[in-house]
Amino acid sequence: MDTAISPPEEQKEPPTLLERVLINRNYAYNWLGLATSRLGNVVFKISILLWVATTLARNAPWAAFALGGLVFLPTAVFLVVSTFAGVYIDRWDARRTQLVMDATRAISFTLLLTAIVLPSPFPAGSEAANLFQLVCVYIAVMINSACDPFVNSALAVILYDIVDEPNLPRAFGRGQVLMNLGTIFGPPLGAAIFFLLGIQWTILFNVFSFVVSFFAFYMVRLPSKTAEAQEEDDEHESKARRGFLREFTNGLRFTFGNKMIVAIAFAMLLNAIGAAGIGVFDLYFATNNLHASPQVYAYLDVVMGVGAILGALFLGPWLRPRIGMARAYWMTGITNGLLLFLYARLTNLTAAFIVLFLYGMSEAVFAVAFGPILFRSTPRGMMGRVNSVLAQLITIVSLVSLSFIPFLVAVPLHDKYLQLFGFLLGPIDVLFMAVAILMITSAFYLRVTLNHYAPELRKPIQQGEGQNQPPSAPQQAPQGQSEPSQVNVLRKQIAICVVGLLLAVLVVLPVTLSTPANAVSNLKLSRGHPATGQTIDGIPCQPSLGSKIHANVRLTVYVNGQSAGIPVGIGSVAPPQPGVNALASNGKTTCLYALHVFEADNLIHVDAPTNRTYTLGQFFDIWGQPLSRTQITDYSADANHSLVFDIFDASGTLQTYTGDPRAIPLAEHETIVILYNSSSVHPVPYTSWNGL
Repeated sequence: MDTAISPPEEQKEPPTLLERVLINRNYAYNWLGLATSRLGNVVFKISILLWVATTLARNAPWAAFALGGLVFLPTAVFLVVSTFAGVYIDRWDARRTQLVMDATRAISFTLLLTAIVLPSPFPAGSEAANLFQLVCVYIAVMINSACDPFVNSALAVILYDIVDEPNLPRAFGRGQVLMNLGTIFGPPLGAAIFFLLGIQWTILFNVFSFVVSFFAFYMVRLPSKTAEAQEEDDEHESKARRGFLREFTNGLRFTFGNKMIVAIAFAMLLNAIGAAGIGVFDLYFATNNLHASPQVYAYLDVVMGVGAILGALFLGPWLRPRIGMARAYWMTGITNGLLLFLYARLTNLTAAFIVLFLYGMSEAVFAVAFGPILFRSTPRGMMGRVNSVLAQLITIVSLVSLSFIPFLVAVPLHDKYLQLFGFLLGPIDVLFMAVAILMITSAFYLRVTLNHYAPELRKPIQQGEGQNQPPSAPQQAPQGQSEPSQVNVLRKQIAICVVGLLLAVLVVLPVTLSTPANAVSNLKLSRGHPATGQTIDGIPCQPSLGSKIHANVRLTVYVNGQSAGIPVGIGSVAPPQPGVNALASNGKTTCLYALHVFEADNLIHVDAPTNRTYTLGQFFDIWGQPLSRTQITDYSADANHSLVFDIFDASGTLQTYTGDPRAIPLAEHETIVILYNSSSVHPVPYTSWNGL
């Protein structure tokens, strides 16, 4: 029997400001509770990472494990708890569940605050004391993660009761605004509170956020149910306690037996792959491809978040009445893929900001359209289980993506670049392009599915419990459509997936099969007569790195068609000792020139105490090697042996330098290519700065 929901009264007066902004009183309180608890969580997560990295585990041998645990443990707990959370949310009182979870989190973080502020049972500052506090952090984080699946599923169920169908898109749009406000303001706020006031204040902030959230959820008033409906709910809850496995199995059967939900899940999973890839390598993409400083990286998320807020507030409401929710869903999926593909080919920071802004707008419309379609595909009595299954799938795919994509970049695509049809293809941009193709593939898959089930999408949302509907019902053909029609749809879906997968592989494969472009061979240039601490060309050797200028320059040298490595330790003076790569020594003198080489990567690092221009000639003088139009180290040019100097600036523009090579300035992310008797070599710019 369906739950009786009190029909909303017809609006006879113009909507109030609250109704225009946050739909109704109940949704406003619900939104306030979500906003405060999400902001508190983001502030806590950022600050706790900073605290563990800079204070608790600083210089400890277990520091990497400590930070890894803050990522792994919450994910593992979320996956485990999500398995059964959806079953109980479908039977429990959703509002009561929200209140219990917020109270639990407020208490757990209060106990964590107590453990940090009060004297530890171990000596202050000892490793035992630090480990004790770390364990307390882990316990609080795991409790928080265990509550998340219940809260997320409860929120989906509550939306059924507090928002009428015409306002669902607005409700999901306001949810997108909430998510992105936390993304924009949470990290800087968390870092500011942590560095200015300390970790205890960020924890207190999080406790306060859950207290506010608790009272906001308490003010939500769900529509009353009839006595008969309440009795049925109690019976279902009792059955759920006795037959968890049956209820869980029914949820899986319904989720994977519903063609629309499967299509939605497929699209969400491919988008999750893209989100994971962008999140991991956006910093490297910003420095390698966009030629931006690492400091700019933080603003990429901000620009995308602002675009998402505007997309949810304005673009979505403008598109919805014009093209419909289903079309908005798959069309913005295609738009997301096209924008990501374009982003992968960019080398200009300003253009990247514009594309990310547009991507944020499109992604917000995509997310807003998802909600009402899911609601039309899922009865209320199945929403908790369906929501949990989708959350688990996304989490699993994200974890696999976070492992597989770094493997591709680090192993088969490492330092691989390919010049193809005038375009330079590298490891990160081809992966972004492949993910973009998969996103477009999922959107076309959605289009076929949603068009086939269009009659189902026009039906009103099922407000009832849905218990009398068999989980296999969605497998039946929509009214007026034959079984052969479903076979035809299946064939189209398979064809779309196969073509999309092949295109994604074909984008990555050529770069994978190419030879490393900037690999340094076993041919090593001679060590020369390196400076031993005396001032060279006005550059002193100092005990620490300079802080006025920071630049990184790639020096690529080819000799007789073979790449050559420059010695490690140029510009470093220190007594011979294990673990110190100093090219020169002078008694007990330990110092570093402003121009130096740390590793066997042919990268010249400029860390200077004065604001001036440094040149390639000064670097060779510190190295103790000759450099001129006719000579480089031990190699001299003549009629049969050419010597060419090519320079790629930070944007990858090539210039053949014909002046005195000693005067070549060392600029940030510049690639200087010296070709001795190597006319067959076609150099490419170095782009593997990876955050430098």
